[in-house]
Amino acid sequence: MQVQNTIAKEPKREGHSRFAPSSAARWIACPGSVLLSEQIADRPRSKYADEGTIAHAALDRCLRDGGTADRFRDRWGSVLESGGVAFSPTEGDFLIGDEIVDSVNLALSEIRGYPGIDDAICFAEQTVEIRKVGEEIVFGRVDFLAHFPFDRILVVDFKHGAGVPVEATDNPQLIAYALGALNMVEPDFDRVDLVIIQPRAPHSSGPVRVHTMSPEEVSKWGEQIDAAIGEASKPLGRIKPGPHCRFCPAASICPALTFATKAIARVADGPPPEEVERLARVLDQAERVEAFLAACREAAIGLLENGLPVPGWKLVAKRSRRVWADEEVTVRRLKSRGFKQTDYFDQKLKGLKEIEKLLGKETVDKLTTKPDAGTTLAAITDPRPGIESAARDFEGVDVALLDERR
Repeated sequence: MQVQNTIAKEPKREGHSRFAPSSAARWIACPGSVLLSEQIADRPRSKYADEGTIAHAALDRCLRDGGTADRFRDRWGSVLESGGVAFSPTEGDFLIGDEIVDSVNLALSEIRGYPGIDDAICFAEQTVEIRKVGEEIVFGRVDFLAHFPFDRILVVDFKHGAGVPVEATDNPQLIAYALGALNMVEPDFDRVDLVIIQPRAPHSSGPVRVHTMSPEEVSKWGEQIDAAIGEASKPLGRIKPGPHCRFCPAASICPALTFATKAIARVADGPPPEEVERLARVLDQAERVEAFLAACREAAIGLLENGLPVPGWKLVAKRSRRVWADEEVTVRRLKSRGFKQTDYFDQKLKGLKEIEKLLGKETVDKLTTKPDAGTTLAAITDPRPGIESAARDFEGVDVALLDERR
C-alpha cells in the first residue's frame, strides 16, 4: 500500500474551518451554535486532546513510511503551536506507552488489511473541500482516504479517545469527509464505505464499525449542510439543544440551555415530580442542563486561572493521595529493617491486554467473564437493548393475597 504525498486538487487552507467536520453533528442540528461559539475564547488544549494528536501523528507517519507504531514506544511526543507533532527519544510533553502503540497498530492492521487496498489510491491526513456556500468554504482533514477506481471509496476516521463510543452509521463527520472525497476523485464508484476505528472505547460491535452508503445518499447530506450553513449565517440562527451540547464551546452562554436550567430549577424548589410524564420531561432536560453546568464550571476555572475574579468562587487544591516518592529507596529501607519481600510485595496477575498479547484474544475471551455491573438510566434512543424490570415477573399476581400469606 502506497500513500500519496500530494494531490493536484488539494485545497490549500489555513487554520480551521468555521464548520469543522468534527463538530458537524452539532452545527447541523444547532446552526446557531456557530456564531455563539465565536464569542468564546479558544479553550486551552487538554492532555487528552494532545494525546489524541500525538496518536494521529504516529498513525500518519506509519501509513506514509511503513512499519508499525512500536518504533514510537518509550519516545516523547510534543504538540507544537503550529499543530504539528515532534517526536524525541529524550524529552517532550507526553511519554508514548502501550496505549498509543496498541491503538495505532490496530488502526494500521485494519487499514492495511482492507480488501484490495494495495490497488487503491490512498491518502493520509488529506485535506478535502467539502462544500462551498457563498463565501463560506467547509473543509476538513480526513485521517485516511482510499479510492478504488470503478468500485468504491473508503473513508476512515481514527478515534484514539476512550470516553464516548462513536457510531459509523449516520455519522455527520464521516459523511462530510465523504462529500469532500466525492469532490476530489473521479466519480467512477458506486459505494462509499465509512469506517470508525476506536480501539479504546468499548462497543458491542468491537473497535471497528463500518457503514456503507451510495454516492447519491452521501450527496443528499450536502443539502443538510447547505441549509445549516445558511441558517448559521443569520444573526439569530436556530438553536436546538441535544446530545451535541456536551461538546459545544458556547454551552455556558447558550440561551436554550439557560432556559432548560431555569425550568428544572423551578421543579427543584418543590417535591420530586410524581407524574410519569412530568418526570420524563425533567429527564429530557437533564443531559442538557448537565452540559450547561459543566461548561459554566470550565468557564469559571478559566477566568480564575487567568487572575479574573468570579464572585463567590475560588480555586482550591484538589485532594491528593500519598504516593511513594522513590520506590527503590522505600524497598531498601524495608530490607534494612529485615522485612521479607513477601511482606511488602503483592503478586498480581497482569491486566487483560498484557495477557492477551501472550495468549491471544480468542483464548483470553474463553478465560474471562463480564460480571453484572447493574443498570443505569439511558434515553430510549440509546442503541443498547433495554432491560426488563424484575417487577414484570409479578404482573398479574394478587398483592393482597401475598400479604395474607406473610
